[in-house]
Amino acid sequence: GMIPKTAVPNGAKHGDPGLKRAPTEADFKDVAQAAVTSLIQNASSGVNGVPAVKGPVPPMAKPPTTKPTEKIDTSTAHINALTSQNWVNACNPVPAPVESSGNTGDKAARNARRASLSQEERAKQNRDRNREHARNTRLRKKAYVEELKRTLTEIVAQRDAAELEKRHNAQREREQREVRFRVMEEFLKLRGRNELNAARWVAILEDGFTCTLPKTPYRQMVEGEKTNEQSTNSPVSISELEQVLRGASAAMEDSQYLSNFLQLIGGGANPQHLVQVVFRCERSRFFMDGNVTFMDFTASTAGIVNKGVPNEIVFR
Repeated sequence: GMIPKTAVPNGAKHGDPGLKRAPTEADFKDVAQAAVTSLIQNASSGVNGVPAVKGPVPPMAKPPTTKPTEKIDTSTAHINALTSQNWVNACNPVPAPVESSGNTGDKAARNARRASLSQEERAKQNRDRNREHARNTRLRKKAYVEELKRTLTEIVAQRDAAELEKRHNAQREREQREVRFRVMEEFLKLRGRNELNAARWVAILEDGFTCTLPKTPYRQMVEGEKTNEQSTNSPVSISELEQVLRGASAAMEDSQYLSNFLQLIGGGANPQHLVQVVFRCERSRFFMDGNVTFMDFTASTAGIVNKGVPNEIVFR
């Protein structure tokens, strides 16, 4: 509404340095804009634990206490209301001034009483009304600034919490990626050297582990000779194109058959020299999407030259 001019006290003149004029709407907008700018800087630094202002801090009125369970409104509608012309609606309403006479009569009755007042009494009534209006204006401004502070502090806290959660998720993903890479790398090492210690296999393979391999007619499979019959309780499933190993024991057994096949290369010459497969994995070629991983690796035989073969076999 309109902000009435403050009545001039007796003995004071306009232009007197000690005389303060009533704040206008333009003055309040300037103060509010400066307060918002300061709040943004203070909230950003205050949340991180760094004091925002150096030097002595001027005394300020004690802000109203907020209940721990009170939820601060940070919705878009509330932010728009705080930054609009109708910002008063977004703050706690200020109680309307109470008439000193306590009479709730109509306007005609008030005008009649005012007409019966003397000039001095009328001036005093104007001063009281202006003082009450200035008080309500200060209360509205204080409520507005406090609401801005509470809302801005909550938004900054939510932003920092989201960034912290994002960093934690990224860290967990990196750790999970590293663990899975190490498990895959260790599995290939155990398979390549035909590890006979069952504890090493069980340490990295879960109970529900499965490994799908292509059909290899040149070597023995876990179930012996290939057959189209498939047992329900069998640790391996054999089809026309692939077999599925289930559990650490089946993986160990298949690794043994692969090692037996490698030892037969070169006609079984020099049986004291064992042939192994060395796998090489690169982290840059390891990709993970949720629970699915993709890894590109190379492998080569080690010791096949001792069997009379001119070169080691390299495959991808």
